[in-house]
Order: sequence, then structure tokens, then C-alpha cells
Amino acid sequence: MYLRFYDLNSTFTFGKFNGKTLKEVIEIQPGYIDWCAINLGHFHIDYEVMKQIRKFAPDFRISKEGQQILNEKITEWANDRDAEDAEKLRQDRIEDSISSKYGGAYGYNDDAIDSAFEGDPENYWNID
Repeated sequence: MYLRFYDLNSTFTFGKFNGKTLKEVIEIQPGYIDWCAINLGHFHIDYEVMKQIRKFAPDFRISKEGQQILNEKITEWANDRDAEDAEKLRQDRIEDSISSKYGGAYGYNDDAIDSAFEGDPENYWNID
């Protein structure tokens, strides 16, 4: 999932406020931010940005629905990142085993096989 994390200086690149910053949009039509949170899958503002917004617009609020959707988006984004990280780690391990001299025999790396097994992966049985 792709999320764009907006801050006060982020410029909108879509819609009727194309070219305006988040701060400008809040000053012009604050309800548009709630609409974006609910309707745009890529749109996200986090807690720290909300604190900054409240400094200049103390009455600004995201609706309960908007808050729920923002929370769902960030949870899905985090889960996707965890899955991507796990897949990258798996791919790195596969690449490491393919590019190694011994192909990751018995789960050992090349250095372990060279030093502990005298360069022969079949010597793994002789470990004390």
C-alpha cells in the first residue's frame, strides 16, 4: 500500500486545491482534509501533524469515520511493510545461499564451512 504522509507544507497535486499546501487548505476549507482522509487511499496525516495543525487551527477536527480510516490505512501500510521486509530478508537469504561457494549447506555460511569444516560441508557431523 502506498501512503503519502502529508505535513503542513505538503502541496496538493490533485483536485480543486492543486498547488495549495495542507496548511492553506485547512485555512480555506478544513472539511476537505476529512474528505481526503476518508476518500483517498494514499492520503495520510499523522498525530504529530495533527498537533501542529491544532496550534494554528484549534477547532480543526477529523471526523470519527476519518480517524478510523486513517488508523486502518496506517495499520495496513505497516503490515505491508512488515511483509515486504520479511520477503526481502527471505530473498536476501536465497541470494546469499545461491552466490555462496557451498550454497548454504546445512545452514552454515561459507566462512563457517571453510574454518570449522575445513572447506567440506560434509564434515558438519564432526562438530563438538
